Amino acid sequence: MRVRELAGVKILIIGAGQLGYHTAEKLAREHNDVTIIEKDETRSRYLLEHLDVQVVTGSGSSPDVLKAAGVEDADFLVAVTDSDEVNMVACLIAAAQAKTPRKIARIRNSELLNHSRVFGHDFLNVDYSINPEDEVVAEIEKLLKIPGSTDIANFCRSQVSVVGFRIPEGSPVVGPSLSELWQNGTTKSKLLLAAIERDQKTIVPDGTDRLREGDIAFVVHPSEQLADIYSVLGLQERPVKLVMISGATRIGVELARRLQADKNLTVKLVDPDRAKCTVLAEQLDRTLVLCADPHNEDILKEENIDSCDAFIACGDEDDTNVLVSLLARGLGARRVITMVNQVRYVSLVQAVGEHVALCPKLIAVSQIVQFIRRGKVVSLATFGDEEAEAMEVIALDGSKLINTPLNQLDLPKGVIVGAVMSRDQMFIPNGTTIINAGDRIVFFVQSAARTKLEKLLVKTERL
Repeated sequence: MRVRELAGVKILIIGAGQLGYHTAEKLAREHNDVTIIEKDETRSRYLLEHLDVQVVTGSGSSPDVLKAAGVEDADFLVAVTDSDEVNMVACLIAAAQAKTPRKIARIRNSELLNHSRVFGHDFLNVDYSINPEDEVVAEIEKLLKIPGSTDIANFCRSQVSVVGFRIPEGSPVVGPSLSELWQNGTTKSKLLLAAIERDQKTIVPDGTDRLREGDIAFVVHPSEQLADIYSVLGLQERPVKLVMISGATRIGVELARRLQADKNLTVKLVDPDRAKCTVLAEQLDRTLVLCADPHNEDILKEENIDSCDAFIACGDEDDTNVLVSLLARGLGARRVITMVNQVRYVSLVQAVGEHVALCPKLIAVSQIVQFIRRGKVVSLATFGDEEAEAMEVIALDGSKLINTPLNQLDLPKGVIVGAVMSRDQMFIPNGTTIINAGDRIVFFVQSAARTKLEKLLVKTERL
């Protein structure tokens, strides 16, 4: 018998800022052949010391440097420098010089993104363009639609949602083991608890694990029935009516622009820059633009911060965002979402308490990795400190997954089958569920178990 392994691919990354660094780190851990082009010599030495990658020092827009880095043999080119122009030129050269099969570019200029023909096959031939700022705005919108959620991802053509909720004091799911909760009917046929985040660590649990107050529980559930989750977990479903945004940054302004389209929402935008606020007051016709210091406790009280359903800190400075988030929470904001640019701030903010920390670069890393894995993985979402992930795959004819009840499969420890979609019907599986070729499956998997799981996903062929 011969097994077709999911072999790693050759990936060339241009730019080793935070986005490039964390993309390379994740892809290298997955046994891909990663090369980074970085123009700064000091940064290049750091990469060699800390990552299992090859490094070429030079400009990513230089044909000679691209050739020296192996662009002719690369399966993917990922251009994620801070310069849109460098990223576009690198993709153009790769298309002309090497015919690299797939090209990904970070593009921050929204005007460029509005002209999709520029990135088409007749011009730059970019397969996937990503804007981390736009990605974080979309993420905040999703979180606001599900009151109390800390994370959300959709799978199986949006029929399945994976949502994170912080377990409140007095919750009926605190105490008994997960298997006991299923047996006594608390969760059976209602929801599947697929992962737990506790003390900044994320685990994929088994039946013996127990939930504690303050844990973040990741729940798999039909997207149209998410309201059913609240009573099971002991949560109150409070619709969002008042949103306050701190920081008239590109993210803050775009978020206000999108949210104000909902006539059921009251949106306030706070920023100390008077000139900027004067312009925005004319542009954002349904947003109350306040020229004020968000650190000012009296201002926040005057604007009814204690009635605020969601306070979103998205200024330019991480320190400011963290401080105003703590202030808003202390003054009674029901929910606080803090944007941070430094990856190291994410765990720090979430350790404080009931805060959601979003990092545009980490969200972009997840999107890039998902695109590179496409073909193996339909959809991908990471949770916690990237220690666990939900991945949607299609069961292949000939793989070890099909035609066998789940309770008879030798699934690796740290893997849960969260949902199955068969013939456009989604259901939460049990031990007797049999997967058929062509079914869509949502797995929750501990990062350490991913390679073992992938071996079950491939075809086996008899010689």
